[in-house]
Amino acid sequence: MRKCKTLDQFFEALYIGDTATSLHTSHQHMGHMSYATLKAHGPSAIKGMDLGSSTMDIPTICHGCKLSKSTHKPFPGSTKTTSRILEIVHCNLAGSMQTKSIQKSSYIATFINDHSYYMVIYLLKSKNQFVAALQKFLFWAKTQTSDKLHALHFNKGGKYMAANVKNILSQRGIEHHLIMLGSPQQNGTAEQFNCTIMDKAMAMLHTAGLPNSFWEY
Repeated sequence: MRKCKTLDQFFEALYIGDTATSLHTSHQHMGHMSYATLKAHGPSAIKGMDLGSSTMDIPTICHGCKLSKSTHKPFPGSTKTTSRILEIVHCNLAGSMQTKSIQKSSYIATFINDHSYYMVIYLLKSKNQFVAALQKFLFWAKTQTSDKLHALHFNKGGKYMAANVKNILSQRGIEHHLIMLGSPQQNGTAEQFNCTIMDKAMAMLHTAGLPNSFWEY
């Protein structure tokens, strides 16, 4: 078996060979991406992928997708746009998860730039670690970009986090855009991203037959 040091080398080894890889197998390899998107962008994005010579037979229902993905009708979208990075960052704390990861993580803190949709993720063992994750993100953003964060879109997160987050943001002159209780659609960007990554993770686990504690990987 060929040893691969990078993700590109892994996919190159996966798709270069005499046996064509089926569209459904590629769907499973790529985190259960939609078949239409995979056919449209897969061959140009992944070296060696040639769906033209692959079987296009797909199951009526993908077992992994069925067990891990559920949706409801979308909320109305927003027409507001930003003109530069870090003008608004959408933040969300997801958890606690039904199953702790192997590394004992129970929460996911996500920070999504509204302009570029660049995403930063922190895995947390407890809810109280969010404050440290926020400070880490602010330090990272300041070091890696020439811009300053103007506004953070985030809910109150309980009394403990509300006070600490408010102090951190006020000390840096950052606006705190609060979300009404029980209205996750007001933070749709972060909520949708969390659903997307968890759907992909759980679909891959179901297909691979791995326990849910592997979701962190």
